[in-house]
Amino acid sequence: MLLGASGAVFGLTGLYLLLRNKVVQTKLHRFLTILSIVLITSEVFDIANGVKDNIGHWAHIGGVIGSIIIFISYKYVKRNRV
Repeated sequence: MLLGASGAVFGLTGLYLLLRNKVVQTKLHRFLTILSIVLITSEVFDIANGVKDNIGHWAHIGGVIGSIIIFISYKYVKRNRV
């Protein structure tokens, strides 16, 4: 059994990637964008290679996918609001 909030942190990482065009681009934002892409790519490779350790790789990917679904749903509801 795994326990922690890392899936939520990865969800925030995914949300940052979706919203990064809305902020002023500085060196920090470029660094965070690259870091986010590297972390997500690392998780995908760990899952693809079947890494067996005590890290919730699927929870991380689920956090990113969940943030994308919530972001798209929010945009859809906001656009179709009467």
